[in-house]
Amino acid sequence: MMGAAETLERTRSGYLPGAPLHPEEQERVRSLRTLNLLDSDPSSRFDNLTTLVADVFDAPIALISLVDMNRQWFLSRCGLSTTETPRDVAFCAHAIHEPEILVVENAPTDERFADNPMVTGDPHIRFYAGAVIRDANGLPLGTLCLIDQAPRQFCPRERRRLVQFARLAREEMVLSSETHKERIGAQMAARKDPITHAFWGDTFFSRCEEKTDEGSVDARVAVTVSLDNLDFLANAHSRLTADEILVQIANRLYDTCQTYGEFIPGRLDEKRLAINIAVNKRRDLDGIAETLRSDLDAILAGGVSTSAGLLTPRCSVAVALFDANNETPREIVKLCRAACEKISKEASVRSVVVGAADRFEVSSRFQVAADLADAIKSDELRIEVQPKVDTMHGHVVGAECLLRWKHPQLGNVPPMHIVAAAEDSQRMLELDSWVIRNALAFLSSATRAGHEFGRLSVNISGFTLASANFANWLKLQLHDYQVAGELLDLEIVESAVIDDFEQTISIMREISDLGVSFSIDDFGTGHSSLAYVRELPIQHLKVDKSFIRDVAKSSKAAALYGGITALARSLGVQCVAEGVETPAQLKLMRELGCEQIQGWLFARSMPPSTFIRFLAVPAQVHPG
Repeated sequence: MMGAAETLERTRSGYLPGAPLHPEEQERVRSLRTLNLLDSDPSSRFDNLTTLVADVFDAPIALISLVDMNRQWFLSRCGLSTTETPRDVAFCAHAIHEPEILVVENAPTDERFADNPMVTGDPHIRFYAGAVIRDANGLPLGTLCLIDQAPRQFCPRERRRLVQFARLAREEMVLSSETHKERIGAQMAARKDPITHAFWGDTFFSRCEEKTDEGSVDARVAVTVSLDNLDFLANAHSRLTADEILVQIANRLYDTCQTYGEFIPGRLDEKRLAINIAVNKRRDLDGIAETLRSDLDAILAGGVSTSAGLLTPRCSVAVALFDANNETPREIVKLCRAACEKISKEASVRSVVVGAADRFEVSSRFQVAADLADAIKSDELRIEVQPKVDTMHGHVVGAECLLRWKHPQLGNVPPMHIVAAAEDSQRMLELDSWVIRNALAFLSSATRAGHEFGRLSVNISGFTLASANFANWLKLQLHDYQVAGELLDLEIVESAVIDDFEQTISIMREISDLGVSFSIDDFGTGHSSLAYVRELPIQHLKVDKSFIRDVAKSSKAAALYGGITALARSLGVQCVAEGVETPAQLKLMRELGCEQIQGWLFARSMPPSTFIRFLAVPAQVHPG
């Protein structure tokens, strides 16, 4: 029988001998065979990858080749019918001696392959590129390779990408589910992401700071990219698909950023990447952030070829030029990340340059979130009250409780910023509870003093409404403050209803049994539908003030508003117009049949004590 060494040294029709054995051949082959992949059945997880690679590189053939003792066997193949070839004709047997990749751009001109039967005959190889796949100990097992029947050039960028795809193949080949977890744990400990080759979290920031300390580079650019729908794509397809997207997005980023200067890549979490660039001194800094933002917009537009087909990741991008001597990488990336979170909620904006105003807004937002807990505990927050008025007679028929906060450093914080801070810091339930207790305290005091003004509305979040035992908690609060449920109205936004309709309606009915009423706030801005009004125990629709602004100027807006009020009336629900500020708006509200108004034309919000005095003042809005 012919031995392995003889097999590898034999010649065929004058063809030069095959590649030499690997220095650790026995260990290499033993490692390959312990994977139990040789001669296994075809697997879609590998076939999808070779199909993707062939598509990305526009190559007729893509293979995952395992180099066994006397053969190369194809774990996966796209564009080639044969399942294996002798090792001594295998290009991949040469590739496993390379650190990362072997590229043969024109095989007939390369003396190692000019007479190779796979060059002179089927499949007539002219171009070959094979990226090495290694085991956990670094021993080469085979390659992920491309083959073409025409010579072609393979640029550095393409080489890097094929190496990245080979690493994805390796992750699927080498690691069982348990070993995969252990391996990922080790990679996490090393603080470098095996998919994007970016530094994880703190290591990224440390590298950025070290680089700043090494030289006198004053100007740097920070980039943060959020793949907002990556979790959805991973769930809809597979984690491998998500990794494929990450690889290609990361490569596009790196290719663009390197033209601006030396860069350090970072991975902030599963769906966010960051890059810190030391700006090339030859570049003009004026407008550099905007130019980079535009470049990134261009390269991130469109789809990404994956094993699941062409997919479109939704990327949010923030870019900021910063002074490395006065701002830390951690601070600037935090600003960029916050900017990404903001634009991720918008449909029309995909990227932004973080400027001075954005810096102030974001830093203020962080301070608000950090100080909110103490503000709640120390009663630094306060409530104000704004009247609701009967449209036809100008009588006060209710009021809304509004949240206010005068921050010691920032001054008056807009209510929407308070709510956003509560959501960001997971304090929404705590904030809503504070507002309800203070509203009930005011109602209790006003009732004992004999002041009647209808129901007091309090805004609550969908999170609070859906919280366990909220209905029981509210019942206890009404009892403790000795307030009848008929004096309280809870305002909720449409999304709180739509997200879990059946659960929400059950909770609302339980609360309605206490006498508490409900209003839908900002109607018309979300998933507006009067269909669910029939099912929900609500008494009022508060039509968003954007409608009110338009009704005096647009006949279409007026017609739409009239339709809403008519339908609501037919269902036994009253309409409240928010933001009525002019006599013309008031006149139209009357004509369109809106029952109540709320706005500066009648009164602004005021402290509770002022509101009580206000009730004694004759009505200031009169019909006609």
